[in-house]
This record gives sequence, structure tokens and C-alpha cells, in this order.
Amino acid sequence: MAFGQHWEWRGFGDIPTALRRRVAQLPLWYQSPIPSVDVYLWCPQTRVNVKLRGEALKFKRFITREGPFECWLEDEAELIPFPLGQEAMAMLAQALSCSLPAPDHLLTRPDMLLQYLHRVAPNIRAITVRKERILHHYPTPATPPVIVELTEILSPQTISSLAIEHPRLDLVQAVRAELMQGMPELSAYSYLEAVGRWAHEQLLV
Repeated sequence: MAFGQHWEWRGFGDIPTALRRRVAQLPLWYQSPIPSVDVYLWCPQTRVNVKLRGEALKFKRFITREGPFECWLEDEAELIPFPLGQEAMAMLAQALSCSLPAPDHLLTRPDMLLQYLHRVAPNIRAITVRKERILHHYPTPATPPVIVELTEILSPQTISSLAIEHPRLDLVQAVRAELMQGMPELSAYSYLEAVGRWAHEQLLV
């Protein structure tokens, strides 16, 4: 999703062939050429989706919920490239609700951050999620478009995910209703909730 505040619904489970066909007929928005790898930083008290993607630390903040629909904020200023300075480390500590001592050297790479966290905050779990994503957009006159994302999770659990995202809740609700009409329900989780289950070695469905 583009930066900013948006609503989203995400379901996990066995996506029927008929639903896949509905999604495949939508205009293509983006397709990841190879499996992407996100490393989520999780602990029981966090309400912030914190992850390492590529050579950057990214924060995604929960705003509110209405039924299975959630509102999140992705601020461009909170996509922070390495090396990480003091301000980034303070943001990380606040997001994970913990105290982090100053590193004894500059953290210039994601693996260095993971090693540091393992040493000073062993309660923080690093959950690696490998996924393949295809993003479509639902044809509406809305700007920006309604994003429909079909994702294959490869690990830590092999499972499919369908997500719908847009700044307007009513459009997310309408597109979900149309796409899911006559289809079996999927289990609704945010990635933050999913990572929490994986951290406890639990399956989503």
C-alpha cells in the first residue's frame, strides 16, 4: 500500500479456485518477481507492526478496528534505511515497549540489528516470513485505487492470504463483499496478529 492512513481487511486460508479467478481478472497493479522476505520484530506487548524489509526498518501503526476491518498508518518517515541512528533506536524501543541500551557500535545492516536484539532483548522474537505477492486493483472511480493483494505465504506456514486496502472503509467493505460473495469465509488476521501466532508456533487455520 502507498504511504498514509488506510483501512484493510486480510483473510488467511485455502483460497478456492473460483475466488482466484475473480482476483486474476482484475487489472494487475504489481507482481513481485521473486519471493520477498520480511523479518518481523515481535513481543507480546507491541501494538506496532515492526519489520525489516530489505535494507530498511519499517513501522506500521495500528489506529482502530471496525469488525474485521482495521485502520493502519504507514508514515514515509518511518521507513528508515540503515545505518540506524539514535532516533531510530528510540522509535524501535517505543514501538516494542522495551528499554534498549545504546549499541556499542553503529548498526549498519539488518543482521547486526538482529544480533544486537538477540543479545540485549531476548524476549523480542524475529519471525521471518517468506511470501510471493501479486497486487491487483479493483476498477472503481476512486483515487487512489482499491488494492487487492493475493499472497502465498511460503514460511513459517504454507498458507494463502487475500487482502483489500484503501483509505475509505466503505470501499474496502464493498469490494470484500463483491469478491467474497458465495465464497467460504477466510480467517481474518492482521500480519501483527499472524506473527504473534507464529511466534507461539501456532497455525493460523
